[in-house]
Amino acid sequence: ILDRQDARLVGGHAGGFSSRNQARFDDSRLTQSGQVMPWNLIRSTFDFGPSPSGWTPLSGSWSVQNGSYGNSTNASFVVTLANQVLGNAYSIDADIVPSWRASGNQSGFVYDYENGSNYRELRLIPTPSNGKTLRFVEVRAGVRTVVTEWTPPIGPIHVALVRRGDVTIVHTRPGGTFALRQTAPRVAVRAGLLASWNLVRFDNVVLAAA
Repeated sequence: ILDRQDARLVGGHAGGFSSRNQARFDDSRLTQSGQVMPWNLIRSTFDFGPSPSGWTPLSGSWSVQNGSYGNSTNASFVVTLANQVLGNAYSIDADIVPSWRASGNQSGFVYDYENGSNYRELRLIPTPSNGKTLRFVEVRAGVRTVVTEWTPPIGPIHVALVRRGDVTIVHTRPGGTFALRQTAPRVAVRAGLLASWNLVRFDNVVLAAA
C-alpha cells in the first residue's frame, strides 16, 4: 500500500495474497476515509452460530439454518432487527438467497428504523428475466411511499446499503452502484433484514457504524 506521506507515491491498490498456500478470504471490505465510509467503524459480523445473537425478530419466526439466518414465516412483512443502535452513518450488507423468485416474493433490508410507523425499506423484487429490481420504500406515520426503483444489469446476490448523512448508496455484486438523496435520521435508528411472501436466507451479514 503506497504511503501518501511520500510525495512520490500518489496512489495504489490494496488486496490479499497467498504464498505457497491455499487461503480463503471472507467478509472482506475495503473503503477509503472521506469517501463511502471511513475505517474507524464499530463492526458487527454475524456468522450465525447455533443462536443468532445480536438480533431481535420484529415479526415472524427466524432461526439459524446451516450457518445462515433465515425466516420460516411466509407473510407480507417479516423483519428481524440488529440490536445495535445507529446514527446517520452506517452500512449493512449481506448475501441474500430467496427460496422463491416470482415478483411477489421479495427480500431485502429495513433501515433508518425508528418504530413500526417510521422506517425505510430496500426491497429486491425478482424480474421475469431472472434479474432483480431494487425498490426504495419510505414509511412515515404508517403511510408507505415508493421513492424510486433501480434495476441493475445483472441480478445481484450480495447487496450493501450505506447511509451517510442525507445520501443512501447501494452496491450490488454483481450489478453496480446506485445512489439517492434521503433525509438523514434525526434520532437513533436500527437496521435489519426483510422478507415478504418469501422464505429467505441471509449470510455474511456485516453491520458497520461510524
